Amino acid sequence: GALQLAVMAPMEAASLLAGASVRVSWQEASRRATVACLHGEAQVEVLFDDDASDALVDVAAVRPLEAFESTPPACAGGELLAEEAARCREEGNALYRMSDAAAAAERYSAAIVSLGRVDAGSADGVPVLAVVDRVIWACRGTWRQKQDLGEVRFRQRVDGRAPQG
Repeated sequence: GALQLAVMAPMEAASLLAGASVRVSWQEASRRATVACLHGEAQVEVLFDDDASDALVDVAAVRPLEAFESTPPACAGGELLAEEAARCREEGNALYRMSDAAAAAERYSAAIVSLGRVDAGSADGVPVLAVVDRVIWACRGTWRQKQDLGEVRFRQRVDGRAPQG
């Protein structure tokens, strides 16, 4: 299913501790940052994770990170390849919708890296994700290296629906 995001309320000044990882609405974007220090009740100084720049922002612009951001971006391979790549993609999409392109790219990259780690020597073929008409399919692929020929067997849509026909 689609990733559900919780609507996070702005953080209270009292819960903003130095070193806390947060999300900041800044210049028409959303960026991850680390709290440097509190300036009174209304402002906080942050260090942005993507470029190490700092800014003094209103507390109202600071929110907690999404729950999935508590773990580094990574996707398992093997038999879980399709589900894990789809999860990483959905997390990336959620971050992109928040206008945090840097964080989204990390999640998309994790999916791409997991797709690159397959065992080409398997007799049953290797797991492959294929995109056909904007639908992602979990497949098994076999290749004959000397002839540059291959075969892909479509198994199921990543959303769990069976192939038609």
